[in-house]
Amino acid sequence: MIFNFPRRPSPLLEYARADANVRLDREQNVLRGVKILGLSSLNGRQYAPEALNRAQKLYENAKVNVNHPKESPQAPRDYQDRIGSIQNVRYREKDGLYGDFHFNPCHPLAEQLKWDAEHAPENVGFSHNIMARTVPQKDGTLLVEEITSVRSVDLVADPATTHGLFEGQNQPADVQPRAIQEAELKALQEELAALRRQFQELLRASQVVSEPVSRAPSDVLKERPMSTEDFVKTIRGN
Repeated sequence: MIFNFPRRPSPLLEYARADANVRLDREQNVLRGVKILGLSSLNGRQYAPEALNRAQKLYENAKVNVNHPKESPQAPRDYQDRIGSIQNVRYREKDGLYGDFHFNPCHPLAEQLKWDAEHAPENVGFSHNIMARTVPQKDGTLLVEEITSVRSVDLVADPATTHGLFEGQNQPADVQPRAIQEAELKALQEELAALRRQFQELLRASQVVSEPVSRAPSDVLKERPMSTEDFVKTIRGN
């Protein structure tokens, strides 16, 4: 018997490098053409193109905060963290998701963001905070087959040297944030518990089926004393 368990979505934090073609619209306070997510990850993850294509609507109007929450991916955000939103999301074939970042010009980091966009775009990047279903691959990578929800697309600074919750260029591919490791471990434990329950049910069912419907009388196999005369009659069929 084959057990097929639905893969539960788990939290993912993923960094996408800034694109040199990002254009700053100072009048509208918009960074146009920002890269939200690519097909490959520095954390050893691969994103199915069809998954990104389907996820466009989930990223539309996604909230943008400054950095990720420090405690866990699902931790609440402070009001001062909010800096803008992502709009006009589109999928580029064999490339990834792009959009326009509408930011608050009154935010304390707005001027720094504008300067980086014009003079050092490599210092600006986006890291999404999502729930997704993943499948381990034979080569050790993790395939993201479906993005189920988008919590935020957060603005990160100096991504090339970022570690911890963010994806950095020098971070080993098999290192994941502790919160993500714990979430994936919990999901695995839940699947194992479900498997154990199904196995126990199967074992109980097999025991019921294997029990005999009726039992032969206990005295059938008992030896009975027989005289020589009776024995001869039995052999002759008398």
